[in-house]
Amino acid sequence: MLTFAQPLLLIALGGLVIPVLIHRISRSRPTPWRFPSISKIRQTPLPRHGSRSLSDLLLLLLRILLLALLILALAGPVWRTQSPDSATAGAEDGSSVIVVDFSSSMSGWGAMEEIREILIKLRTESPDQIAWIVHADGVIARQPAGDKRDSIDSLLRFLEENTPPAEAGNPVAALQEAVALFGNTALRKLVLVSDFQSTDWSSTLPAIPDTINLEIQRVGTRMREQNVSIHQVQTVPGEKGRIRILAEVMNFSGDELVAMAELEIDGQKTSQELNLKANARSPVVFELQQPEGAADSVLTILLEDDPYPRDNTARFSASPPPPLNVLALNSEGNLSGPSEEIFFIDQALQIASENEWIQFSVLPAGPNSINPDTLARTAAVIVPSSTTGDKSVPWRELKQYAQDGGLVLVTLGEDAVRSIQTMKMGEIPVPDYLGLAGRDRFTRHYIGPLADSSPLAEIFEGPAMRDLFLMTIRQYTRLKAPEDGLALLQSESGDPLLLDLPVGNGHLVISAFPWDRMASDFPLRPSFLPVVREVMGMSLDSTRAISQSGYQSAFPKSESVTSIIPRDALVNRLRGGIVSGESGGTPLQSQGMESPGIHLAPWLLLAGLVIWLLESLLAAKLIEIPQGGRREA
Repeated sequence: MLTFAQPLLLIALGGLVIPVLIHRISRSRPTPWRFPSISKIRQTPLPRHGSRSLSDLLLLLLRILLLALLILALAGPVWRTQSPDSATAGAEDGSSVIVVDFSSSMSGWGAMEEIREILIKLRTESPDQIAWIVHADGVIARQPAGDKRDSIDSLLRFLEENTPPAEAGNPVAALQEAVALFGNTALRKLVLVSDFQSTDWSSTLPAIPDTINLEIQRVGTRMREQNVSIHQVQTVPGEKGRIRILAEVMNFSGDELVAMAELEIDGQKTSQELNLKANARSPVVFELQQPEGAADSVLTILLEDDPYPRDNTARFSASPPPPLNVLALNSEGNLSGPSEEIFFIDQALQIASENEWIQFSVLPAGPNSINPDTLARTAAVIVPSSTTGDKSVPWRELKQYAQDGGLVLVTLGEDAVRSIQTMKMGEIPVPDYLGLAGRDRFTRHYIGPLADSSPLAEIFEGPAMRDLFLMTIRQYTRLKAPEDGLALLQSESGDPLLLDLPVGNGHLVISAFPWDRMASDFPLRPSFLPVVREVMGMSLDSTRAISQSGYQSAFPKSESVTSIIPRDALVNRLRGGIVSGESGGTPLQSQGMESPGIHLAPWLLLAGLVIWLLESLLAAKLIEIPQGGRREA
């Protein structure tokens, strides 16, 4: 069967009459003859009546054919062959695949009740054969094509015996598997059952061929905009042994709501009334005495008729988290080793004010003790200048650790060249070496102005900046900072002294001088403590580090979003595989499926090229006919 992508362009075929009209109204050009005298030549008038006849019929036909091929090619012709399976895949004797969304959001908004109603209806109206696939973040369960009653009953039993997991939805794998079922069977109807939440269906979707009938069954639309969600919970220290519980509650409704916030710690409950602003986040604050020992806490938002109650409860810890482990590498594997830097860093991390909630514990480790299990329980690794050049340091393991979100602090000393070469052999992205500053040991170098992008600029303001600028450095390694590097500290001449390099999801922080008394008086100054804690604080963004709040949600935050994808936009994505957020895109071919039909446009353009060559050769031949012969084309 021949179809066209742009059938309206076929109207242009009416323009094929234009070459015929041009041939009829064109006059032959007179052939000039040279005579010594024209006195003996009689004047003959041109005939003024009678129609002109077509000439050069072969040339005319070639030009008409060339124009017709061009118009047909632009119309996008596709030849579709009808296989025996598709020929019998009508609405009465074909089969269907049902894809059911079972993500966390499907537990709310009355979605499960609507799904049961849809399945009962399909059991009486659908074809004889039905297969089904259930998915959340991936495919959870499936059943191949079978009797429609048995298939629907088994799907209903699955939904009754299970609850949606606390996962965001991702339909890609389920759609690919469903489309693959249409390859060798008579399955020709795909039924999608979901709330089509925008956050779940915004990824790149596989294209559904237009040979498959697509049925959209939207559920969970009741009271869609009326949802309240706990956005985040955080525990921070207060004064005199007290703590503060800070939370944010999002009201997705367009109306202001009144709810109750109930906090339970070790069986003790306290509550307060909340006035939630429309379409906004509202703060919730509890202040109480710090509990002794580990205290599992639960914060619940009590709201009558909340359509999605799963995101109204959050579990967290009201006790300070345990200290974060910081590994200090040295050849002897102890804190009393030859590295004075580790001693000063350990002392700085042990000093904590009353409001310090996050504590660090410096643990000595030899290079041979580094392994994935140890690094998995580590927030940061320190490699002092006395160990940096040691070939036994497992730099490749430390690079992978940083890529996974860890923090590696490296200090460079007098043997910086060897240290940098060793790090490069371990595939560590270190900056280029430019030399040593302060070789004579008499020159003093000072800290220059802090860049606005440096996080230390917010800490050292006013009088605090004076102590940092008075710090003297006797010798440091000159480094060439890469474009993606951030100079936390720099010298007066602009050389980076403390450089933060992003490595995957983590950080590689390189100090251009050792943190001991020989290289500078930095460890003896009050500014040393905030710099060390700020550098160690970079590890708090790591998934390896224990979070400040110990917050554990029982739901993905994306599932609380109430917006849903419009039907037309959804169908366009499914039919064309358009990437979310773009006005256009390239159709993505589903796995195991080829684009149906044969596109004829390239063949028509090839034929047109051949016709054009023939027309050009024929026109050139007519022009070369001797005088007295036929006229020019």
